[in-house]
Amino acid sequence: MAPDGFIQTDSDPQFRGLSDFMVKRAMTDWVYFTERRSPVELVVPLPVAIFEDAAFIDRLCLGLTAHATSAKLTVEISSIDAGRDTALVKQAARQLERCNVAISIDDVMAETSWIDIGDFPIAELQVGPGFISGCSVDRDKRAVCGKVLSIAERIGARTTAKGLDASADFRVVCDMGFDLGQGAPFAKPMEVHRFARTVLRGHPAALK
Repeated sequence: MAPDGFIQTDSDPQFRGLSDFMVKRAMTDWVYFTERRSPVELVVPLPVAIFEDAAFIDRLCLGLTAHATSAKLTVEISSIDAGRDTALVKQAARQLERCNVAISIDDVMAETSWIDIGDFPIAELQVGPGFISGCSVDRDKRAVCGKVLSIAERIGARTTAKGLDASADFRVVCDMGFDLGQGAPFAKPMEVHRFARTVLRGHPAALK
């Protein structure tokens, strides 16, 4: 299952428990990686509704290990979620920032109502496969990507291109100036132990 398949909705009665489980698992994997001298950034997809529980952020920050200074934890939320309750996301982002936890907006062009909000500490903007796949031959997709890159520059966020499966798209994404890429040319999904070995070998999969 793709990571964004774990993003729960507040209509799911189990979403709080699943969110807690995902954070705990991320912490366990984090320690496993750093103990093997392979600090990585872990991205945990979460629903915005979980931030309504103030104790959740406290538990997350208290669960951070000493490795937080060398390996970063990022919370990924959907742009649609961010647009529904910008005040809540803004407040949560500020709290998490104090714990060295970043906020990443997934599929940023699905909802853009939050973009003009000032003082919004967003660390990353992700462009989904819908605009990345085929961008090498589609001028409109490149224009959308360019808009995201401009927004990212204005707010000081990095950019990630998701769904990079074609070498032609990869070259175009690099030329446009995306900071990170995600897709089959880097590596296929793998379990934690194999990923740790891959990172230790310095494989490009370690980038994201």
